[in-house]
Amino acid sequence: MKKITAWRTVGAALAFVALVGFSDMAIAEPTDAKGWSQLGTQQAKRGESDAAIASHQKALKLYEAAGDKKGMADEYSFLGLVYKDRSDLARAEEMHTKALKLYEELRDGSMVASYVFLSVVYKDRGDLARAVEVLVKAEKLVEGSGKKELMATVYISLGAASKMKGDMAIACPALRKARALYAELGEPQRGEEAADLMRRAECPTESTGVATAEPTDAEGWRQLG
Repeated sequence: MKKITAWRTVGAALAFVALVGFSDMAIAEPTDAKGWSQLGTQQAKRGESDAAIASHQKALKLYEAAGDKKGMADEYSFLGLVYKDRSDLARAEEMHTKALKLYEELRDGSMVASYVFLSVVYKDRGDLARAVEVLVKAEKLVEGSGKKELMATVYISLGAASKMKGDMAIACPALRKARALYAELGEPQRGEEAADLMRRAECPTESTGVATAEPTDAEGWRQLG
């Protein structure tokens, strides 16, 4: 059975970070907070988690000294990703929660990333109720934003978590939205992931109210899409 997750590695998560608008992540000489942060990100991509944590902690201290709350929030978020990749879920939750608190205070759009990252941690800890709760908050933030790829990521994450929780009233509409957006984005593989989740959740079709069945021919797939 295919397991649907928003991302499976730090590298995939960092791609999402770039999507929601964090700064450029090229390697830089660590002479300031941004440099240490960029170095830590590259170290995380190479799997050097101890070094990555040390670099991001140095960046965090420099941002703290400067009173830069946005910089602090970003570093907490990066640290959360590294701890999650190490399967240290308690520390990952702690870091992402601190990031979210600052993003909420700043009303920064990166709240969406924190909600999604936290949902993955909650899911891995078996707390599906909290995973769905934060994803519903993310959904409200992205709804109508026009950021289709970001919206699709939130919808498929919400749909998958809600399905696992057994809440099909939330799962099916979210998965339907994700499938439609991936079709618009020209990402058939992700669209098929959403469709597969819909079939396994036995989501009703919009037109007939009958549970979705796997099509047996090209016309059936066209109608499903």
